[in-house]
Amino acid sequence: MPMTLSKVRVSMYVDDSTLYTSAATATEMTATLNKELQLVSEWVARNKLALNTSKTKSIVFGTKYSLNPKPQLIIVINHVEIEQVEMTKLLGVTLDCKLSWSKHIDAVVAKMGRSLSILLCLLNHTINKASPTGPSFVPQKRTCENCNWLRTGQHS
Repeated sequence: MPMTLSKVRVSMYVDDSTLYTSAATATEMTATLNKELQLVSEWVARNKLALNTSKTKSIVFGTKYSLNPKPQLIIVINHVEIEQVEMTKLLGVTLDCKLSWSKHIDAVVAKMGRSLSILLCLLNHTINKASPTGPSFVPQKRTCENCNWLRTGQHS
């Protein structure tokens, strides 16, 4: 990243970069980000890299009081206006504009529920297969869409 960036902090992970800044007003933040992003764009072009503006998003973090009314930033990179979002994922963590953990927790619980459901289906399949009367694909009381192939024996 350009060493000339003076008003933003840069966090990089593999091919993903995040720029952070703070400002007293939305106008000041917009001006700072547009100036610094112009430098980033020039650096990317000089180094024959690609800047994917369609994946680039902006988000303003704050309290419910500082976000009322919601600050509108007009950030432009290479003549493309960057979408301002209220929620984003950063390295697998879901962040919302109020820095609440609720959306991230909901996503983790949903993912955990899907994984647990698959494990329960596999456990039921293993128990049925190990029964003394031989393999049994009798439908269980609990249905599992992710594991239908286990009960029907239609797997390769």
